[in-house]
Amino acid sequence: MKKSNVNPWLVVLGTVIVQMGLGTIYTWSLFNQPLVSKYGWSLNAVAITFSITSLSLAFSTLFASKLQEKWGLRKLIMIAGLA
Repeated sequence: MKKSNVNPWLVVLGTVIVQMGLGTIYTWSLFNQPLVSKYGWSLNAVAITFSITSLSLAFSTLFASKLQEKWGLRKLIMIAGLA
């Protein structure tokens, strides 16, 4: 088995950052009612944002898998992190 040169704490840090990014998407429902109250928007108009975001994430994985095959995982993650 080949020994990895990656610091395990760097992996933990990266995982925490990714989970925090995804967590902000899934906590969207907490902001629905305050946005409706503050701006007078309908709940449907506010909630559609979560649907659009979820669909965007789903479709982006189709492209990301092709780019991963072409460029490799490390390069794709670096580009995504900068975006």
